[in-house]
Amino acid sequence: MTGYIPQRPSSLTAVPTHVRNILIAHLKSRLGDDFYRRLQFEGGEIIDTDEWHRVQPQTKTYPWSPPTYNLHFRLPLADKGVESFCAQIELDATGKILTDLTLPRVSADPSKAGIVSRAAAEIEAKRVGVPVESAFVELGYSPDLDAMVWVFYHASKSEGARFWGNTCYINAHTGRFIRWSYYEGVA
Repeated sequence: MTGYIPQRPSSLTAVPTHVRNILIAHLKSRLGDDFYRRLQFEGGEIIDTDEWHRVQPQTKTYPWSPPTYNLHFRLPLADKGVESFCAQIELDATGKILTDLTLPRVSADPSKAGIVSRAAAEIEAKRVGVPVESAFVELGYSPDLDAMVWVFYHASKSEGARFWGNTCYINAHTGRFIRWSYYEGVA
């Protein structure tokens, strides 16, 4: 038996009008009209739960249900040293937000529309001791801070398959150091 394959929308027109209207109103409310216009629909998944259960009956006993809509939006940022940031949002079949958009509430704090370049973040990361030449760097969203963050991961030690490292977080709106965290793992 083949597994369920969700629909992969290439346009927001694949989302029913009533849900699309709720989504667009929410995005504009959260981001403001100007920032909203910068987003480009990138795709995602539309899950027909009834069909999913029919094709894979064991899913009926799962203690969770997937969102009906898992939608992705691209924020172009080539001028900031990264091609783009992919934000996502999850909704149920009625348009209720299950997991909010992974972008800050720009409408509540317009300063969050600005993102410092990777090069500027690297200067701050170097200042606090990150070996940026060997660090893995990505742009992310912190829901706790409701802010974009430049994240610098760098290994500090390895023994056989085990490794340890530090993560440095730089506020992507201000370019200022936020905090350190520590990680470890097995390769």
